[in-house]
Amino acid sequence: MSYETARDLPSFKEMELQLKGMKLLQFLLPADQKGVTKEIESKLNELAQLIDDFYEKFGERHWIFHDMLNVDQIRQAIDENENLDDAELRLIAMHADPDFLRRVVMKCNGIPALRKRIPLVEKARDDYLAGRYYSAVLILISVIDGFVNEFENTHRGAHTRTPEELSQYDSAISHHKGIASVQNIF
Repeated sequence: MSYETARDLPSFKEMELQLKGMKLLQFLLPADQKGVTKEIESKLNELAQLIDDFYEKFGERHWIFHDMLNVDQIRQAIDENENLDDAELRLIAMHADPDFLRRVVMKCNGIPALRKRIPLVEKARDDYLAGRYYSAVLILISVIDGFVNEFENTHRGAHTRTPEELSQYDSAISHHKGIASVQNIF
């Protein structure tokens, strides 16, 4: 299932429900914390709007919003660049930052099905930084395919999945302009 907006994601719906509950009980909070629900609501609205704006601007170019992105930098890329090519160059620069790539590789360590693939991910990172994009892409496609095969334990890689199967997760990648649209070019 793909979601038309970030607000359609089950996790957003759950957070909005929890926020309603907090509002009902906010009279129990100390006076200096009474505004916390408004702040949470504002941040939730900002995040949902950012995800939708991201896909509106970059979805047709097959960019995927993920949890490693710096939301302030994404908001700047969207707001400060009317020209789509310039905005996309900012996204590329974010992803090409060696520190960002180091954090991505470190995050792979926390996922057992990716942990054993870290040497390949590191090779892809090194090839990317060296300008060998053709190699980085091919390595990452094989990593993704193997990861999906193992993670789902169905002996079917990402290339055999339907867009609906790839967008079944409660994540911003499941936005209707997210992973399902990228799977078509995979």
